Amino acid sequence: MHVPPVLWLLILAFGMRAATLTWQSMWLDEVYSVWFVQGGLAEAWSRGIFPAQNPHAPLYYGALWAWIQLAGVSAFAVRWFSLIAGVAGVAAVWRFVRLVARASRPADVAAFILALSPFAIWYSQEARMYAQYLLFSALALIALWRLLTRPVGAVRALTYIGFATAMAYTHFFGVFTLAAHALIAGGWFVARRHAGHRVRRFWQLFLTLAAIAVLCAPIPLALLGSGRTFDSTDVTRRFVGLLEMTELMTSEFMVRLPLVASVWRYAYLVPVWALFLLGVGVLARYRARLTGLPIGVSHLPQGVMLLALAVAPMIAFLPASLAVPIFTPKYLSSVYPVLLAGLGIGIVAVARWHPPAGRIALAALMSLGAVGHYRDLTNVDVQREQWGYVADVLARHVEPGDKIVVFADYVQPVLEWSYHGPGEILKFEADPVHPEAFFDAIQQGSFRHLWLVLAHDHAAKIDHRLVEVASVRYPWWRAEYPNQGFIRVLEYALRWRYDALPRDANPANVAFANGVTLVGVTIEEQRVPATDQISHPPSHWVHVRAYWRRTGAIAPEHARPYLKLTSADGGEWGGDLPRIPSVFEFDPPTGWPTDGAGSIIATEHDVNLNPIAPPGAYAVIVGLVHDDGTKVPLSLHPDQFAARLGDVEIVGRK
Repeated sequence: MHVPPVLWLLILAFGMRAATLTWQSMWLDEVYSVWFVQGGLAEAWSRGIFPAQNPHAPLYYGALWAWIQLAGVSAFAVRWFSLIAGVAGVAAVWRFVRLVARASRPADVAAFILALSPFAIWYSQEARMYAQYLLFSALALIALWRLLTRPVGAVRALTYIGFATAMAYTHFFGVFTLAAHALIAGGWFVARRHAGHRVRRFWQLFLTLAAIAVLCAPIPLALLGSGRTFDSTDVTRRFVGLLEMTELMTSEFMVRLPLVASVWRYAYLVPVWALFLLGVGVLARYRARLTGLPIGVSHLPQGVMLLALAVAPMIAFLPASLAVPIFTPKYLSSVYPVLLAGLGIGIVAVARWHPPAGRIALAALMSLGAVGHYRDLTNVDVQREQWGYVADVLARHVEPGDKIVVFADYVQPVLEWSYHGPGEILKFEADPVHPEAFFDAIQQGSFRHLWLVLAHDHAAKIDHRLVEVASVRYPWWRAEYPNQGFIRVLEYALRWRYDALPRDANPANVAFANGVTLVGVTIEEQRVPATDQISHPPSHWVHVRAYWRRTGAIAPEHARPYLKLTSADGGEWGGDLPRIPSVFEFDPPTGWPTDGAGSIIATEHDVNLNPIAPPGAYAVIVGLVHDDGTKVPLSLHPDQFAARLGDVEIVGRK
């Protein structure tokens, strides 16, 4: 039984998207998609679709609400909705290219590129509207092409009206594509002014476009409202010109993110543009000779129309981007099917002229996509926000009663979605530049630890001082920096005195000559890789909690603990990160009770490993050091200055 190639391509597209669907955590925008609709359509309307500020296109959210009634709100369920749209988008693009080229081979090539496209896979695995936006864009292009190259008819007009309106209400920036469609339709009509039934065709096109304009009339008003609330202090936003827009879109569509930032990026951008323009030229004039297909009288306007469909949406977007600099390539996903059509036709033309060259061109494009997809799977620098990792850190270390303060405030729903533990999540609602009063008030509680979870914080307030103020008020115990520090999880100790050694601590007895004794220790992980790619690359950290006691007269010279990781031959392969002021500065040993309540003092240490440390057994050692760098000897061994706390095994790279 013969199976059409497009069916195999759809199976391939499904497999590529389903295999790693929940590989990465849900990030802020995805959680907000679910948050908007979880309370029902009425709440979704006021909360997310048309709130007082920053409205969102309603079609995706309405469809997502219906979907979660059937499938639930897990990450797998809500992303599956986008996966279906992503696979359907491959079929729609195949049909569009088949319609433009009037041949299956260019359509197969275009669908093959899209099936393995890291851009398309990324957004087919995201609980956002971009997979649906691409699908409706392709369907609208099919309807528009039929509308302009065939007799209009009521069915074709209504089909285009439906898909074009669906595109705009899936993402409001679809109106820029619709504006480009209107200009192209007008140019097409003028170019074919000698064709028959000119007046009737004019009115048919006019009424079709007028119907779309009426249906989409609320969208410009919504965009104007968003423009008025745009934060011009957001340093991540800037105006993007037409040439840079073209570069960014080509890179995004082919590899999702630029592979290189230098002029070497043109090594892959220029061939893509050349193949696309070749496809336009083939469609415009040389179709019969290079593709073996019959040539018709309208091919020149069709080639020009394909080029216009690629360029006009960007031109239409420029004035808006000048007023409100918010461009990102996914906002103009409607251009991607057009680029694929030109590439499909161009590659088939090259293959007909010289088959090995055609295969090399296709292999080169697929290699670009493979590199981009592999990078998305393995490089945490370009992955989504690691909220799953954040939730895991909090779940393992937050104690009952601890407070978790979130900033920026709009990140709170994401943390609440990800973390379900004993700590209380608080939204920071004070002045972030002068947070002293907030921290003074929160210090009155009886809990032990305060956690700061910072994300999108510099976009919310670039000069905030939360970390600066907290770090001089409380000892800094733990720090995690997923996504290259875009998210920061910082733990501070508000209370570090214990009446007795906690049950999870291993007893110890290391007395120092200054009257301080180490009485217990907890080494969090005793089998670790030397490297870490999530929280603080390239080095892994070993978290150690030490428990101290005053056992004699305290020497007047100030000293603080230090930890090191040593090999059997005495080599140093790691050391703790000094965070000053530490507990020993906030609560000097001279003020410790010798026994009874509050006589056990806890300190926390992050031992930073050397990322090239070979696998094997290592010892964690502890000592005390004065401010001038001299070390405190042990009481029983005055010639020794450190003692072994325990062992750690390094098991290789992570």
